[in-house]
Amino acid sequence: MAGGLVVLPTALYYVYGLVVAGSGAATVHAALIPALRRCLEEGIAVRVGSRCAGGPWAPDVDQPLPMAAEVTVVQARVSLWLELLIKARGC
Repeated sequence: MAGGLVVLPTALYYVYGLVVAGSGAATVHAALIPALRRCLEEGIAVRVGSRCAGGPWAPDVDQPLPMAAEVTVVQARVSLWLELLIKARGC
C-alpha cells in the first residue's frame, strides 16, 4: 500500500484528479487521508468509491473525502475524466 508521502508528491506534479478504490464501504486507510486532503487543497479532484461491483454501499460517516456514491469506481473514473475535460475546455 502506498503511504501518503508517496501519493502526495506524485499527485501534486502529475495528475489533475484521483479516483481511490476503497474497501467494501469505501474505507480509505487513515494514512492516506491527510495526503488526499492536501490534494484537494491543491486543486486536484479526488473521488472515493468502493471496489464492490454489487451496487451502492453505506459510506463511512467519518470519511472526510468526496464520495463517488452509487457508481462503481470505473464509472467514477469516466465521470471524473469528463468533468476534467469540461473544466479544461472552459465549458
